[in-house]
Amino acid sequence: MFKEIYLQQGGGEKMKKLGILLAIAMLMLVSVVMAGTCTISPASSGTIRGTAVINVTMSAETNATAANCTVAASSALSGDSVTFIVFNNTDSAGTNETNTTLNTLGRKDASDWVFSVTSCVNSTDSVISETCSVTGVTIDNTVPTCAFSSKASKGEYLPTDDWTITSYNATSGTLQFGSNPLYTLTKNAGNTSYSYTNDITIGMYTNVAARMSDGANTTTCSLDYISINPDRNSKQLIAVSEDAKKEAEPQQQPQSNGTSLLTLLAVVGAIVYFKSRKK
Repeated sequence: MFKEIYLQQGGGEKMKKLGILLAIAMLMLVSVVMAGTCTISPASSGTIRGTAVINVTMSAETNATAANCTVAASSALSGDSVTFIVFNNTDSAGTNETNTTLNTLGRKDASDWVFSVTSCVNSTDSVISETCSVTGVTIDNTVPTCAFSSKASKGEYLPTDDWTITSYNATSGTLQFGSNPLYTLTKNAGNTSYSYTNDITIGMYTNVAARMSDGANTTTCSLDYISINPDRNSKQLIAVSEDAKKEAEPQQQPQSNGTSLLTLLAVVGAIVYFKSRKK
């Protein structure tokens, strides 16, 4: 009696929906292992070069055997990033480590690389809920270059002139005039040059140095005897005006030796003539 009333009121449909939800929940419990915090190497603040081994170890909370894990690595300073997969290369039951080799020669040097595990699965493709990351990893394969652009030693420049340094493989740079405080250079589009566009303190400097860094190495280039002079343009205009004035003035041509000799002979001849007439 009660069963008939329950079915008439739609109880059967509700039971079916409840059964489906329970089945889904069971599948999720089977496919997702208990969450844990894995371990990844290299360690934070570590340095890697060339071909490096990247290892991910499952946590004790899950005690899982991972078939593979996906790792995302990125550097804000260099703008570089890469995603790769680490595998369980031992194929041994119960082994909770995955690893792979990463060729860092194809990556840009920087000291702020972050490596993060984004997902892991076991041999049946069930998700292992593990998360871990390391920060401040340095990739160090190259040395930054350093060269002044459009500036030379023993030069005179305006305080408002821009100063640009051409540099490959750098992630930051500074500019220093003599013993003055350091100016921080700004990266230009293309990542191969850095500039300082604010006013420079007026003065005479025996040395101007640029220091370019990739976080692991620093390269310095310099200029000698630099003058920062606000009157540079006015002096140039005065010099140009003086040159133009000289060119515009008529130039007196010096008399040739032949003309002077003829004049002298004419004067002597006239004197002899007049003396002979008086006699």
